[in-house]
Amino acid sequence: MFELIKECFGIRSASLANYLRLSVDMMNSVLSDRRGLDLEQWWAVINLHEALKKDTALEELEHIVSFRTEQAAAAQQRLPGEIRRLERMLERREEKLEQLQKIRRARLRGLHACISLLETDLDAHKREWMELTKKHLRWKLEESSLLKEQLLEAEIRGIETRIEWLKPRIMQ
Repeated sequence: MFELIKECFGIRSASLANYLRLSVDMMNSVLSDRRGLDLEQWWAVINLHEALKKDTALEELEHIVSFRTEQAAAAQQRLPGEIRRLERMLERREEKLEQLQKIRRARLRGLHACISLLETDLDAHKREWMELTKKHLRWKLEESSLLKEQLLEAEIRGIETRIEWLKPRIMQ
C-alpha cells in the first residue's frame, strides 16, 4: 500500500512521513514493519489509498478528463514549433552528412592515389612523402569513419520518422 502511494504521488518516504507528521526514522521503521501507526495515521494512509481509485480506469476519473484536454490543447499549440525544430535539426544533420561524405570521398581518392603511386618507381624523398601522406590519410579516415557516417544516416532516419509521425497529429 505504501509503495503504491509513493509511486502514484511521486513521493519518497520523507514526504509521506511529513504528511503523516512522523519523523523520517519512524516512517522507515513503519515501512520495514518494525513499528506501527496509530489509528489516526492509518486513516490518513487509507484515505490516500482510496483516493487513488486504482480499480477505476483513468478515462473514467472526472478530474483527469479535463486535465488531459488541457494537456492536449497545449501539445497541439507546441507541435508545429517542435516540428519546425526537428526539420531544422534534420537540415543540419543532412548538411553534416553531406560534408562528411565529401571529405571521405576526397580522402579515399587521395589514399588510392598514394597507394598506386607507391607501386611505381619513386625516389626516396617522394616515397617517404607518400608513405607519410598515406599514414596521415588513414588516420584522417579513421577520424571521419564509415561508422560515423552510418550513425549520422541512422540519426537522420530517426528524425525523419519522428517528423512523419508528428505531422498527422497537428490536425487531430
